[in-house]
Amino acid sequence: MKKLLVTLAFATSAMFASAQIQTIETNEVKTVGRLKTGGILRCELTYVADGTDTTYMLSFIDSRYRVLKELRHISFNGADNTLNTFYSILKSFFTDNNKKNKDYTQQFKLGKDLITVKGSKSFGVYGANIYYDGSYFGMTEKDIDKVFGK
Repeated sequence: MKKLLVTLAFATSAMFASAQIQTIETNEVKTVGRLKTGGILRCELTYVADGTDTTYMLSFIDSRYRVLKELRHISFNGADNTLNTFYSILKSFFTDNNKKNKDYTQQFKLGKDLITVKGSKSFGVYGANIYYDGSYFGMTEKDIDKVFGK
């Protein structure tokens, strides 16, 4: 009798366990562009498109740390031409006037996140530093084009 109860309890729990796992259909994540240095991913722009909207994710390695490699993410949707506006803001740092202006800064909301972009020059190379939630990363003009697939 005990064997029957144990077998019945096991069979019943197996039925409920299999009902807790359901397979769902997901949309494919596609890459717009990625930036690697020495085979290590520095920055990547991906997106997922569903029937009504496109969600973008900008992933980057936080440059605050030399040893620790923390991957951060900024998500935003494709409404109102957001991707091209973001690209234009970043490219604006590379005009001749803005390269000379040490105080040129842009601050804006990207999705729900506050983003600050500042021009910087390091070892004679001009770039744009993107600051987000206490972290940052930098890109040159070529890097921006590569990440945005241009």
